[in-house]
Amino acid sequence: MRTIPSFFAFLLEGVLFLGQGLPVPQPQNMPDPDEWDNYLEANANWTREHFVANVEQMRAAVILSHSSAGPVEPYFEELKKIASAYEQIPILLLEDNHWFEYETYREEPNLYRIALDDTVTPTSIAIDTDAKGGITKIFRYNRRCWCSSGHRPTKLMKYSSGYCDGVCDTNDLCAGENICGIDGATCW
Repeated sequence: MRTIPSFFAFLLEGVLFLGQGLPVPQPQNMPDPDEWDNYLEANANWTREHFVANVEQMRAAVILSHSSAGPVEPYFEELKKIASAYEQIPILLLEDNHWFEYETYREEPNLYRIALDDTVTPTSIAIDTDAKGGITKIFRYNRRCWCSSGHRPTKLMKYSSGYCDGVCDTNDLCAGENICGIDGATCW
């Protein structure tokens, strides 16, 4: 198994967690095409090898990466093949992105992709491998800043009256963006 410093893996209560780099290089720092292809292949092999090694104990898998689009798309296509090969294993690809997205796949019903935006608020993910009703019931999330989107890692948002009905002002990291009554939020 090829070791790359940014990769990590562990099994916790039947859930395999895989951490990968998968950055989307900018044109000015794009590596040599052969080097990049090798890196994407190493990511796919890392995923595949950990699935093989842990399949007997795995009830679900969470893959933490940066992106599934652009120059990284060949890896994501390999991940779809892995999902097809392990159709009994629910898989969550959790990405860091500049906007919030979520997607399921008809051909790989066990694969769920959530791309988190760059707001300053954490998102909680709950995993219930016994849940019925499909992949979105197995992996549930709470964005907490339900009213935010876009790339604002250092700017606290202020909304005009009526923009986000029910917003709360509860902490310095998420001013004006918590849902009232959830996660200890109080309304203003």
